Amino acid sequence: FRFSNYKSFRDDTILDLSATKVTEHQHHITEIGKEKVLKTSAIYGANASGKTNIYAAFQYMAYYVLHSFGFGGDNTADKINEYKKPEPFLFDTESKNRDSSFEVYFIDKNDGITYNYGFCLTKDGITEEWLNRKAKSRPEYRTIFYREENKELNLRLEMKPE
Repeated sequence: FRFSNYKSFRDDTILDLSATKVTEHQHHITEIGKEKVLKTSAIYGANASGKTNIYAAFQYMAYYVLHSFGFGGDNTADKINEYKKPEPFLFDTESKNRDSSFEVYFIDKNDGITYNYGFCLTKDGITEEWLNRKAKSRPEYRTIFYREENKELNLRLEMKPE
């Protein structure tokens, strides 16, 4: 999970559950496709160091994804959910006007394909959104879709057999 410009985090922040080469505690590791990942993670730090804001960033992304269809539409009476504006880093003059970004990597345990989904947004809505995929046999990601604010959706659909 990666995010930036959200609450107390201005810069790019990553929570990586990839396992390292350390061989002890193998019972804490699971294998998905060719990837070894941790089953759990713990975040340690001093009081008021941002631990809760890491969770809040992930929670915000999940909320936005699950409820995004209810944010728009031509008729505001059709809104199912209230658009939840991001809370950018406010301790400098530039960050409050920059995009907040959220990105997650996940692996389909059935076929081992890795996906990368993310979006950038401001108080006015999404400015950029993408979904990419990478097969086990390929070193690079391929675009499934990409869109920018006020531009047409680019469906590249590079879903040919790999």
